[in-house]
Amino acid sequence: MLILATDTSTATGGAALLNDGQLVGETMLSVRAVHSERLMPAVEWLLSAAGVKPGQLDGVCVGVGPGSFTGVRIAVSAAKAMAFALGVPLVGVSTLDALAAGRSVGPDIEVWSLIDARHGRCYSARYLVRGAVPEPERLSDMEIRTVDQLSVGGGHDDAADAGPTLFVGDGAVAYRREIVERFGSRACVAEQPWALLRPMQVGLVGAALLARGVSHSPYELVPQYLKPSEPEARAEQ
Repeated sequence: MLILATDTSTATGGAALLNDGQLVGETMLSVRAVHSERLMPAVEWLLSAAGVKPGQLDGVCVGVGPGSFTGVRIAVSAAKAMAFALGVPLVGVSTLDALAAGRSVGPDIEVWSLIDARHGRCYSARYLVRGAVPEPERLSDMEIRTVDQLSVGGGHDDAADAGPTLFVGDGAVAYRREIVERFGSRACVAEQPWALLRPMQVGLVGAALLARGVSHSPYELVPQYLKPSEPEARAEQ
């Protein structure tokens, strides 16, 4: 199954191409840029470089958030249009789920996925990641949390026998100092190159969902925000 995955939920936007769960190619940039101007050129370059025509795709996966309000809408709109035009299955993937995917190659590991929501807060969820399973097991609700609201060791901060918990995402990078101060040696905060969300991870989770027969209608798939946008919040006030 040849899958195109896209994500523009964070500053690290891009696209990945996977064939039967194996990475064919990936393009991504961790820069402050307008995703609407670079997403489709990135997709076109990736397909061309891999020698793949759009009609050869078997499915399209997209990160649906949470993350940047504008960024999420760009990738979701583009993926819906591509899936509809090509007549292939579409699947939306939580960016928090994708962030945790592929983080373990051996023993099971607990992972906090953190996407910076600014002002000391993160879009967050806690996972158990098993080495041979592409989809992480979610252990908590997806919520907006501060570092003080996170926990390690199965939910018990004082669990002496708990192994280190891995923190990933641009939120983990932004609040590294606070995480280390709170949890000490019980926390492992991934370095920036390994912490950031990759389109490949969206593809890994999306391909697993498609293989199980999960897909979403281009007419019904919507972004996942977890909070109202600033204009919506002002309107409510």
